[in-house]
Amino acid sequence: MLPSLLAASLAFATPLPQRRNLAAPALARSHTEPQRRNLAAPALARAHSLRTHPVLLSAAAAPSDDDAEELRQLRQTLLPVWLIVFVQMLGVGVTISTLPLYLLSIGASTMQLSAVLSGFAAAQILGAPLLVRLSDRIGRSSVLLVCIAGAAAANLMTAAATGYRQVAAARVLAGLFAATTPVAQAATTDLVEAGPKSTRALGLLQAAVVLGITVGPAFASAAAGAFAAAGVSGSAARARAIFALNAALALVALGVGLAQGLGARSPVSASATTATAVEDGAPAPPPAVGGARTQTVLRALAFIVGWSITLTVATYSVFASRRLGYGQREIGLLYSAAACAALLANTLALPRLVGAYGERVTCAIGLLLLGTCATGTGIVLTPPWHALLFIMRGAGVALTDTTIAALIARYSPAADKATNLGLSSSVQAGARLVAPLASGAMLDMALGGGVLGPAGANGLPFVVVGGAATLAAAVPLVALPRLEQTKGE
Repeated sequence: MLPSLLAASLAFATPLPQRRNLAAPALARSHTEPQRRNLAAPALARAHSLRTHPVLLSAAAAPSDDDAEELRQLRQTLLPVWLIVFVQMLGVGVTISTLPLYLLSIGASTMQLSAVLSGFAAAQILGAPLLVRLSDRIGRSSVLLVCIAGAAAANLMTAAATGYRQVAAARVLAGLFAATTPVAQAATTDLVEAGPKSTRALGLLQAAVVLGITVGPAFASAAAGAFAAAGVSGSAARARAIFALNAALALVALGVGLAQGLGARSPVSASATTATAVEDGAPAPPPAVGGARTQTVLRALAFIVGWSITLTVATYSVFASRRLGYGQREIGLLYSAAACAALLANTLALPRLVGAYGERVTCAIGLLLLGTCATGTGIVLTPPWHALLFIMRGAGVALTDTTIAALIARYSPAADKATNLGLSSSVQAGARLVAPLASGAMLDMALGGGVLGPAGANGLPFVVVGGAATLAAAVPLVALPRLEQTKGE
């Protein structure tokens, strides 16, 4: 089961050659000179005069052989990183589907369940920026290995827990090490210059994130059935076995990373400078950067996306069951379809949109799609249209989330890029703390008496988030250009 799941999760990547020097092949074709403090090998720090490639072709044009080969090499380079991200996010999916029933089966109350979930988010708020900043000093790859090792330890603690307090402590530990995504984003943007190709690489990374969360519940369900068939009796015992299996998967990913030499990287100083790439002997134009206000604006957009994601997980099931009469089957199918839409958006639509229009316009398109579909989800109850809006909301989230990460990297000075990505992850974790309470209160208010739309629609939380996303669509197009600076100005 494990090999097939991992193969499916990374079907978009080519097979990885066995080599210790992870980064060298892709970086031999890189657009910019790597500093690099990501998966840095000594060879990376010496590559100071790499040629640049032509600008990414438009959506209508076929990629050149050089571009295709470069993308293939980049996939090979980042495959172990994607694997680690996939496995940790698979654990998140397992936790979403397994932890609530596990806690209730050992005598925890619903309030204690909420406290455990909040504890994870609070720990992630603290842990993500610290680990990303640590990756500036000891290397991205080393911190990725630390994160997956922490995930394995947290799952083992959860499996061995006998009461609520032990589970709570284990989930706090999991939250502290839940930083694979921002660290991997930093590693990706280290390897690829800011622009369409960087966003395309970030889209593939985000596809691994979405796929891990999507496969997690199905994996947990299949594992529970297998354990029951093997004679493991009781829901608590089966949940413990699932968390132990999840820990084993994390250890396998850790072993693969070590076998590929992820930890054998020389640290690169955060103060290292990046040489300017040249083409035909002419220096490239200075990259755009922004100050603290630019990053604040981008974090606000990240908060909206985090709220939307949390709203779907924490509130939609209640709304759909009480106002649409949906059961677990219908809700599960909608979640799976929305995840498929997100995967397609990241792997197919995103590269074409960014290649044709750039990150800012693509981000605005994503926000408009997210806002329109989130609002419609709360108002339109006719089954085919409601389902379509819910599914397309997933595509809007994918486009927006990935382009926000790309814009954060683009508008960050080199020394602050990883820290800014980590802070964005913390902001989304903060949304997971606030959104369930606020959305639940709005849902209770709306369900109480025909506040919005026709009788029975009453999707106040979705209208609020959708309206915020729709209004925010102007930000990438209007606010960011006004805040833009250039290095050296």
